[in-house]
Amino acid sequence: MSIKKNFLISVTLLSIAGIGHAQGNFFFGANAGAGLLSSPSTLDQGLTRSVHHPVSWSMYAGYQWPITQKGDINLGYELKYNNYGNTTYDITNAPGQLEYSADSVDLLAIFAKSFDNGVNFFIEPGVAYQMQKATLSNTATINGTTFAAQSNKSHGFAPTLALGLGYAINKHINTYITYNHTWGENNNNWNDVNAQNGFNHKPFAASALRLGASYLF
Repeated sequence: MSIKKNFLISVTLLSIAGIGHAQGNFFFGANAGAGLLSSPSTLDQGLTRSVHHPVSWSMYAGYQWPITQKGDINLGYELKYNNYGNTTYDITNAPGQLEYSADSVDLLAIFAKSFDNGVNFFIEPGVAYQMQKATLSNTATINGTTFAAQSNKSHGFAPTLALGLGYAINKHINTYITYNHTWGENNNNWNDVNAQNGFNHKPFAASALRLGASYLF
């Protein structure tokens, strides 16, 4: 595992994506589910998609505090590491693949509302630093353009938003389902990609639907 990857995963352990039931405190958690990268969906142009919704996960930690006497509404902040998995396409007339990998580090604000029955919801707007990589393992002709084997990276800041619905098992543990979306390029066909002088001149939009749990101290 690279130094960069270790750093990102370490940073991950400083974020929040859950809600509590009592006083504000430090918390951490993780979630996993299916990811989606807005890479081209038009096929039969030299590629066939083999993995469309890869396994996606995140780790996070942060802090939240109540703003009502009852403690049912909380504000906070979160730092999260997202891994959106690998979206892959098989080369039609040759061995090999085109593979997109996508990660991000997100800084989020949190608004959380909890109810007496344990049900809660949260909204997390923020900014994401996206890191994506496109790797073509063999020469391929895509939409009439021939590409040599190559690897290209793209990165940049983008707005992001997460929404979640949860259930607090007790005052420390919250389980939830969450959807998050980070804005970016949306390419419907390979003409858009070819015009970018590479497979990912700018980061694609990324999203995920996940199940998770957080622990509030």
